[in-house]
Amino acid sequence: MVVQRFPNCRRSNLSYANAISNPRSSSFAAARGRSVSFQIWDVQPFDWRSVLTRIRIFARTLATLLLAFPSLALASDITLKFDPTTPVTGTSVGFNVQDYGVLSSAAIANLPLHSQLTQANKYLLMVDTQSFRRDKFQGFSFDAYVKRASDNSALSVYKFTVSEGPTGTFSDFKGPVTAHISGPSGDDFASIEIPQHSDVILPPRNVSLS
Repeated sequence: MVVQRFPNCRRSNLSYANAISNPRSSSFAAARGRSVSFQIWDVQPFDWRSVLTRIRIFARTLATLLLAFPSLALASDITLKFDPTTPVTGTSVGFNVQDYGVLSSAAIANLPLHSQLTQANKYLLMVDTQSFRRDKFQGFSFDAYVKRASDNSALSVYKFTVSEGPTGTFSDFKGPVTAHISGPSGDDFASIEIPQHSDVILPPRNVSLS
């Protein structure tokens, strides 16, 4: 007779039990003279302690990540968007804003920033005048920063990467763009001048904020 054990499971062999209980049955006759193999599967209790330990480890890991990268928890507090502009008839410039995260005030202390307070003095909008660039597809982008006007904490600056999406051909120029900001202080807006570029690169022309 062979006995095998399988942990954490349970199994019964009703056909063999029925054959043993009825010696006259064909099953009993077929089983006579043969070795019988039993499979006994043990049932173990659920280990709650192990589950709780794993939950505690996950919670500690998550807390560590949020402390190391506060932008994971704070980046969604403030949002920024720009209204599209119309340089000339039949053309337009749209703006795609990507949230980069939260920085310390010290991180932008030495940047050449063009700043504009929002209409209700709730936020300060800043554009890095040295960040204007074209990517490998000739798309134009720049970095913008927003902070609450009343917030002087160490982690108070929100960084955004703004990409321009022009339609049509026009001469590059510097013009006003309306920015909308939403956050803990409510909604507000500001008008700020930034360079705007055509989707076709025309002969070089210096366009700056200075």
